[in-house]
Amino acid sequence: MNSVGTVRVISTSIGPMTLVADEEHLLEIRFGSSAMDVGVDGSPWLADREKSLENTILDQAEREIVEYLEGHRREFTVPIRWQGTEFQNRVWNALLRIGYGETTSYVELAQRIGCPKGARAVGTTVGRNPLSILVPCHRVIGSNGTLVGFAGGVDIKRRLLDLEAHALCS
Repeated sequence: MNSVGTVRVISTSIGPMTLVADEEHLLEIRFGSSAMDVGVDGSPWLADREKSLENTILDQAEREIVEYLEGHRREFTVPIRWQGTEFQNRVWNALLRIGYGETTSYVELAQRIGCPKGARAVGTTVGRNPLSILVPCHRVIGSNGTLVGFAGGVDIKRRLLDLEAHALCS
């Protein structure tokens, strides 16, 4: 299934990020400046790069992400939308309930959504989160406290968690 999206690459303190939006919602955030116009579900984006300059959703998303990375924002207001299975939607909605500066484990997250033996499935779904940072998958860690798995890499995950911890102490 092809999706229509406007693509913009932004420069941030953690490196380039690729944002994809339609006229009303932010649809996807990718780490890096991917030249590939493929969504997280593998379907191709029909990118309209010319509209990238005039997309108010991309403007708002860029502004809010930069403010977050500067330690000036704890919540996001840009409208988001994802398409997932019922299970994915439960997991991604549960990610939204992890507070700024807090962490939880994959096991705890599985228990929160009523699937106590589903930590591995939760981990896979967290890894497919199309809206990293805004849907805070970086706040999910291993049961033993280790930083595991993150689309942007474990180093960026550590930086995001450190940013939130530092901002809470300021």
